[in-house]
Amino acid sequence: MKRKWTGLVAAALAVALGVGALGGCAPKGDAGDARFYLWSDDGATPAGFADVLGAFNEGAGREMGVKLQFSFDTQSDYKQNLNLAIASGQNKYDAVFDAAWVYLSEFAKKDYYYELSGYFNSDAYAGLKGAFDAEFLNNNKFNNGVYGVPLTETFSDITVAYLRKDWRVECAADTGWAKPAGISTSAVAAADLADGVDNFDELEYYLYWVKAKKDGVVPALSNNDATWGAWDLINTRILPAKSAQDAVNDGVKTNILVRQGVEASAYIRNGEVRAADIKEFLSPAAAKGASGFPPGFDTPDPKWQGDFLTARRWRDDGIIGADVMGTTDSDAKFKAGLGGAVVQTINNFAAVETQLKANNPGAELEIYVNDPAIREKRNGYAQTDYKAWNFLCIPKTVPQAKADKIMKFLNWLFESRENHDLFQYGIRGRHWDAARDENGAEIEGTVSTAGMEAYAFPAYELTWNQNYIRVQSASDPKVTEYSRYMYDSSRYVSILYSGFTFDPQRTTELSNAVNNATLGSAVTKAQSYRLGQIAGPVEAWNAELSGRHGNVALQGAADVIKDEIIGQLQAYVDGL
Repeated sequence: MKRKWTGLVAAALAVALGVGALGGCAPKGDAGDARFYLWSDDGATPAGFADVLGAFNEGAGREMGVKLQFSFDTQSDYKQNLNLAIASGQNKYDAVFDAAWVYLSEFAKKDYYYELSGYFNSDAYAGLKGAFDAEFLNNNKFNNGVYGVPLTETFSDITVAYLRKDWRVECAADTGWAKPAGISTSAVAAADLADGVDNFDELEYYLYWVKAKKDGVVPALSNNDATWGAWDLINTRILPAKSAQDAVNDGVKTNILVRQGVEASAYIRNGEVRAADIKEFLSPAAAKGASGFPPGFDTPDPKWQGDFLTARRWRDDGIIGADVMGTTDSDAKFKAGLGGAVVQTINNFAAVETQLKANNPGAELEIYVNDPAIREKRNGYAQTDYKAWNFLCIPKTVPQAKADKIMKFLNWLFESRENHDLFQYGIRGRHWDAARDENGAEIEGTVSTAGMEAYAFPAYELTWNQNYIRVQSASDPKVTEYSRYMYDSSRYVSILYSGFTFDPQRTTELSNAVNNATLGSAVTKAQSYRLGQIAGPVEAWNAELSGRHGNVALQGAADVIKDEIIGQLQAYVDGL
């Protein structure tokens, strides 16, 4: 990201883009600095980011006549403020983070954001044109347009459990500790943890030891929406009955996003969309519903029963914290030394390790690869629709001249690895450097942060791009091993009709169905089961599903959604 900042290069780029570059003067028609609005874990400016921003503004930014401002909020405040500002037409932000799981589908439909496809097709924006190919953009359209810059390094992130290595070593040496009866289906002894945590039974041994030995610590931290913690560990402990490759082979399209927390699937055979199901909501008796799917996909995988029972046991035994329903910052709590495990994407290792050690002298970090399909590097389980999870958007309240300025900056950002590195990894030599082998030679395409100043910018909100991947060198060699595996494209199974995006706002009737209040409350209720808050979870969940299936209003909404999925997907298939 840090291109050679020469006046000649900046001037040439400015001419190519049709914008003046006169020292620190803003381009004609500019309404001020480009204001980026993003979110961070604690709502504060991430560590090291002010230095990076200053380096850009005083260097390449000054030469291009572009000056950036960034403000941050917590995710919950961010979503609330973004919705208020954009929906009411306030001119508060010039570039914002958005996604299908936030407001992007809705805001694109309402034309609140600039349609950006012209920038990616223009030779004047060669950096954008080279970094984002037409097929990738096509898979990331909303309302048939490119309403945000799609940001992703890989099409299937690897999430892992971050463990306190110092505690795991202590646990392995504590041969006098007796684990509670019945916490594991196999015999696990302290010595089994000497080489790390290698399976779910060993993980449970470690978590129960943390509960017994570390006062004031939550063994498995989680957020109240059942993300980044206990449920991820429990739900992935056993391979599902059907793999992603099985779904493709049998004509089942999975992961159709209806709204946050609600996913659907569809069954296509010989070019005909024959059925659709809304997971956990649509009655199995519904016409063209789950019963119309092929065997193995027509009923839920029974592993959910063991998952719910384990979650409840963990809650009863204190493995999941008593305050979990009020927790939104599990990652921050882990960094503060208040947890034995937390789940995060693997490429956050360096940032988590730096903060953990800063807050807890003597602490060490390592990972446990909780998903056996990943741990064993199995084929057929990593699925993708080649869609980004994160986007950067420009509201229509921004003057055209300033929109051009922002895209000019993004063109610079994506035109070289050096430029991209600046914002993704920080200032080289200060925040990071390339890793080196035993002979001191630089290892191409790596990042080492050992002994460096902290830089914790959430790169997925601005920079992630497959052209500029660097593998992180880490104190735990598993991080590098599985990071390389994460970027291996051969592991992916392409979801059927990956270019299809469900439009939840196509009609007023559909919009009302998607926003059904009962549907929304049901999503929240399901999180309570995943966090072990419900006694007798199997019986209670069966009763919950029975109630949903008998709820006339909810089933009416689910039927509308189901029929729309079938119709929209059929139109997409017919148009290929």
